[in-house]
Amino acid sequence: MNTFDLKSVITDLESDSTEAQVLAIEAATEIVNNLVEKALETFQRSPDRLFIAERLANFGVAIVAPLEKLTNDSNNLEVIILASLVLLQLGSKVGVRKLLDAFLESDDYACLIARHMVKANIDGFGDNIVTRLRLCEIEQDKFIVCLLEELKKLNYDLPSDLYSRFSDSHVSADIQYVVRNFNKN
Repeated sequence: MNTFDLKSVITDLESDSTEAQVLAIEAATEIVNNLVEKALETFQRSPDRLFIAERLANFGVAIVAPLEKLTNDSNNLEVIILASLVLLQLGSKVGVRKLLDAFLESDDYACLIARHMVKANIDGFGDNIVTRLRLCEIEQDKFIVCLLEELKKLNYDLPSDLYSRFSDSHVSADIQYVVRNFNKN
């Protein structure tokens, strides 16, 4: 890793010399790439990866390719999920298949995955929410409410079996409220 004097890079960017400006842009690019590399190292080793992941999108397009590589190369499910969510925010769908698998097979970040997938308007995701709702234990009321709210955002019709199940009197008031208001705008 090269070390750069940031002040001199800024000075060269502000100069009238095209040659100095070009060299400064190359130096600035290298600085950003080094910062991305360090940020991803921090992300992978942090005990609180979510807090780091929430800020990775601030690097914009500079972090897309390294995150795509990390998503494909990592064996750590949390790293894969969070990196894929950041990629989705940045418009890359490289991790969508892994997010779908994680959503259907794990409770880790499932509600967060649902929110991002709905926001990104991933085709067919409503069917995945329905599948997941059918697998939920009725005691998972906060999770069920989250999934119902995301399904509603998709203007997806709540299947009759789920409507009946979640309208039952033994279901939490929160779930019943969302179901009652499901088809209202």
